[in-house]
Amino acid sequence: MLPDAGPAFLDEHETTRRSLALLRSTLESTADGILVVDRDGRMVSFNRRFAQMWGIPGEILDSRDDRKALAYVTDQLVEPEGFERKVRELYADPLGESFDVLLFRDGRVFERYSIPLLADGQADGRVWSFRDASERRRAEEALRASEERYRSLFERHVAGIFRNAVDGRILDCNDAYAHLLGYGSRWDLIGRNAFEFFSDPALREEAIRELRERRSFSDRELCLRRRDGTPVWVSATTSLRWDVDSGADCLEGAMVDITRRKEAERQILHQAHHDALTGLPNRTFFLERLGEALEGAAARDRRPGVLFLDLDQFKRVNDTLGHSAGDRLLQQVAARLLAVAGPEDTVARVGGDEFILLVPAIAEVRQAEELAGRILRAIEEPIEIAGRRLFVTTSLGISLFPTDGADAEALLTSADVAMYRAKELGRNGYQLCSADLSARVFARLTLESVLRLALERREFDLFYQPQLDVASGRAVGFEALLRWRHPERGLVPPDEFVAAAESSFLIDALGRWALSTACRQIVAWDVPDLRLAVNLSPHQLVRGDLLATIDAILEETGMPPERLDLEITESAAVAEIAATSELLSSLRRRGIRIAIDDFGAGHASLSYLRQLPLDALKIDREFVRGIDEGRQGVAIVTAIIELAHGLGLQVIAEGVETERQLELLSARGCDLFQGYLAAAPLPSGDAERWFRLRR
Repeated sequence: MLPDAGPAFLDEHETTRRSLALLRSTLESTADGILVVDRDGRMVSFNRRFAQMWGIPGEILDSRDDRKALAYVTDQLVEPEGFERKVRELYADPLGESFDVLLFRDGRVFERYSIPLLADGQADGRVWSFRDASERRRAEEALRASEERYRSLFERHVAGIFRNAVDGRILDCNDAYAHLLGYGSRWDLIGRNAFEFFSDPALREEAIRELRERRSFSDRELCLRRRDGTPVWVSATTSLRWDVDSGADCLEGAMVDITRRKEAERQILHQAHHDALTGLPNRTFFLERLGEALEGAAARDRRPGVLFLDLDQFKRVNDTLGHSAGDRLLQQVAARLLAVAGPEDTVARVGGDEFILLVPAIAEVRQAEELAGRILRAIEEPIEIAGRRLFVTTSLGISLFPTDGADAEALLTSADVAMYRAKELGRNGYQLCSADLSARVFARLTLESVLRLALERREFDLFYQPQLDVASGRAVGFEALLRWRHPERGLVPPDEFVAAAESSFLIDALGRWALSTACRQIVAWDVPDLRLAVNLSPHQLVRGDLLATIDAILEETGMPPERLDLEITESAAVAEIAATSELLSSLRRRGIRIAIDDFGAGHASLSYLRQLPLDALKIDREFVRGIDEGRQGVAIVTAIIELAHGLGLQVIAEGVETERQLELLSARGCDLFQGYLAAAPLPSGDAERWFRLRR
């Protein structure tokens, strides 16, 4: 139990007693610990708060033994010598005043005040006041630490952080912001006007207007201009806030450099419409140009024409000299076609050794024939590749609007048919589209009939190509690939019959058979973590019963949906983007993964990738092959991988044939690969044996 306050000064007068009673009442009402000592340092009076704060035992307080009290006090302090020294200094200077801070070993902090007790102008003792500042000091220390952390975060953050006046004057920023704009440090920028770094004044005014209307914006992409004039793309998040210190609005925000990402987007968008090997427009871009040429062609009395050409015996070049020689040949052919074409013409590569040329206006048939002749002569010129002179020829077909087709696809098909007629007539020549088109259509119908019979006879088979983890080399799954075991021609690859199957709607039955067979096969192998990838044709995607069909197959075969990957082409995915997105979302809710196949060969677009619910992206084999061609090929693949990972997608590389390709893919973080380096597509029995040996 704490003792009462000490006795009053030894004065028996009633006035003195009343004064001391008032003093005692005052001392007890304060939150500070108060100790009164006489001129010799002996304890005269104290309040309860003093006793509570110091925890001095009652027997010491009752004894008024100032030495014991002092010893008890100093034992609790971090620096007892300093405490005692200050006491001695004050008693050497009776009229002196003092304030200092006492640090306790248990972490407490007291603020100590000392003033002389005066009587008739003379020092008659001393009053010590102790205030427990532990909580306040901790709060102040926490605030200082918080401010230091904020300043450290501000100064060291990789994003450019700024605070500007509404007129653009830079009030504060970090070094990252300065470096982003090409300056050495923040001090080079403070005081400058941030608006001067906008490359487009219209975009600057639009951003300012939005801030005034909405007070903030997030992830806004802006193009700024660095100190040296080079552009830098940033993603900016900015708010208009009231600044208490200045009494006015200010702009606060952060910017992240996205220049590399924008460049990757530009490359991807370019590749969406251009062939990676030759740099020519691809089929998608060509059809867009052809559609534009056909719009109002009749009204303007213009007659667009299409020339479709295919190199003769190109496969022999690949087989004898290798794919790299074949690629260089295609590049030189592309250059010669560009040299022959007119300034308004469009030259495109549509795949393999096939090229097409659009002439927006042909006055008469003879003009198209003369152009075809120039192309044939240009291709005939010897081509030097790997120290060898190659002599190459081409077969060419011509179709003219509106005689040979009223729309882009019809004109392209007519030119394609005429080209095959030129090949049949001996190659190295051209043919105008004619009545032979009917014969070609008849041939297509014949193929469709044969396919129906083949489906009934169960002549189709599935081959399985392994998919491996790039980092570990572990086999993780298989892609099922369709083959036709023709009774006379042997094994027929899908590119020779799938188009006919789709046009005749046989692809639905064929697709159901392929998915069901592949699921049964994977389940039969009884490997719990083995994945299966199956292609869906564009025609299957637009069928209203696809979900029901897949559900039925999964139930019948016992295939876990979470082990199934469905691959779709870009063109199929974006044909009806809203419907496709809804369908794919339904598939993913079942646990099925969705992959974009042959990325970059069709409608590659960031907007499409963001809209579609996807899990994986497969790099087209042409891009993988381009890795061996130099920095441009490596840059494209790197951009695709970074883009996919940025969108949270797994990356699968197709057509990996060399260790160098695999090493480059591994260095860039590619997830999975498939190709002849690991294994060619295998029949089911061989695929199972390969897998178990590999495991």
